[in-house]
Amino acid sequence: MLDVGCGTGRFIRRLIDDGLVPHRVTLLDVSGRMLSYSNDLPVTHVKAPMERIPISDGSLDLVTCLWALETIEDRPAAIREILRVLKPGGWACFAFCADKSCCSPMGRILRRSVERLGAGSFLQSDEIITNLSAMRDVAVRQIPCGGPATALLCRRGDTELRQG
Repeated sequence: MLDVGCGTGRFIRRLIDDGLVPHRVTLLDVSGRMLSYSNDLPVTHVKAPMERIPISDGSLDLVTCLWALETIEDRPAAIREILRVLKPGGWACFAFCADKSCCSPMGRILRRSVERLGAGSFLQSDEIITNLSAMRDVAVRQIPCGGPATALLCRRGDTELRQG
């Protein structure tokens, strides 16, 4: 498993607490400072940009990219790299701040917080889905999520992701 744009490693820390075996996990972030927050975890740490992942083609079963796509300029390159390292039948999960209206008070608060922090852009979900769908043999499914966010599940080597 690879967590791209892992930041402090908070997501992987939770998965390890829930039973994930850490010796098969790699954390990747462009910031050495952010990676240092997870130095206590028995995982592989890689300092590199998500647009140039130093991992072999088709070598991973699972890649996550949560709350990181919105922080970079060349999103199509990052998407290509994430899908490149997936094995046929492998899964990629993306979550990002999406430029969509928010009905709930919590969603509006979250949007204002991200805007004030300057923590990234609000992406057009359709643009990201189009970039993913343009890749050969990749199926994309949008997962319902609240607030100004989009979650996508992708599978390499499939032409269709079954709903359910």
